[in-house]
Amino acid sequence: MREAVGALTQALHNHGFNRVEIRCDPNNSRSSNIPRALGYQLEGRLHQVVKDGDGNYCDLDVFVHFKNSDKELVASNAKPANDFYTNEELVTKLRSLPGSLRILVDGYEGGFSEIAGVKIAKVKLNANSESYNGPHDEVEGADTDVIVIRRLQ
Repeated sequence: MREAVGALTQALHNHGFNRVEIRCDPNNSRSSNIPRALGYQLEGRLHQVVKDGDGNYCDLDVFVHFKNSDKELVASNAKPANDFYTNEELVTKLRSLPGSLRILVDGYEGGFSEIAGVKIAKVKLNANSESYNGPHDEVEGADTDVIVIRRLQ
C-alpha cells in the first residue's frame, strides 16, 4: 500500500498538483503510518466531520505533501526488501542533506530492518521520552529540523 500511495503522490505532483492530502482516522495507526512513512506532514485534525457505521461523528487527521517539499517520498526511493543500502549509498545520501542537522533513526521494537529512505523532518525533541519508539516525535507544532533514517516496515 505504501508503494502505491507513494507512486500516486508522485504522479499527482508530476501532473501539476502542488498539494496532495491524505485524511484518515486518528485511531487507525495502520492508515496513519502510510503518510508518515512517505514524508507527509500532519497538518491537523478535523473534528467530528464524518460518521462511523453507528452514526457517531468522528475526527480525521489531515496529512499533506507538497510538490516542492524538501521531504522525500520515501517509498519512491525504497530499496527492495531483499536488498540493503551500502555504506557508500547511505553516506552519499546523507552528504546531499544539510550538514548541521541532527540524525535520528526511526524506532523499532527489536531486531534489524532495511533502510527504506532518508528524509528531512520537523520533530519535537523529548516529546515522548517514555515511548519505546524513542524520545523524539513528529508532532503538530514541532520546530526542530532533523534527518530521519526510516526503516522498511
